[in-house]
Amino acid sequence: MLPDVPVEKRKLPVAAMAIAGAVALIGLAVVINLVGWQTSVDKGRRIWMVMFDTLAAAGPVVFFAAMAVLPAPM
Repeated sequence: MLPDVPVEKRKLPVAAMAIAGAVALIGLAVVINLVGWQTSVDKGRRIWMVMFDTLAAAGPVVFFAAMAVLPAPM
């Protein structure tokens, strides 16, 4: 027979995730402030397109598997 000891549920570290999200947002704000929002958007789009070109060059299996998982480009 199993003992009647209650099993503790694992809780998500909500506070730690909230702090990490706040730190990431502050870091993003600092980068955008220092570099400029237009430069940040251009760099992000360039990185996004390089990633898609790399996936497309890897072959159809890798490309379509990634397209099933990754979000659509802008």
